[in-house]
Amino acid sequence: MKYYRYLYSGSKIKDVAKVKKAINEHKLLNNYYLVIMNRNNHLLEIINSKLLMFPYYQKHQVIVVGLANDYDEAVSLIISITEESVRRTGSADIKDYLVKRVKYKDIFEND
Repeated sequence: MKYYRYLYSGSKIKDVAKVKKAINEHKLLNNYYLVIMNRNNHLLEIINSKLLMFPYYQKHQVIVVGLANDYDEAVSLIISITEESVRRTGSADIKDYLVKRVKYKDIFEND
């Protein structure tokens, strides 16, 4: 599993490092929701963090773009990311926007 360099997090996530550590170590007392890149298209999807224990997610690389405390917060993150993409690029191609944001960091920093 990899985390996006500019990881988005919901307002209910107080300590991102602590949540990431709990997810990485599979020591989840709470259900967290992850916004991940879909492997087959340019969309984001929401999964419960406990799904990471299943073999599919053990075998396939997951890129986590956002962390949320609950499902509604994860939906809000996707809306925010989409709006940000459209505002900055004029396109809702989220995957392209997120890749370019990492590649061309300086372009987006002052927006």
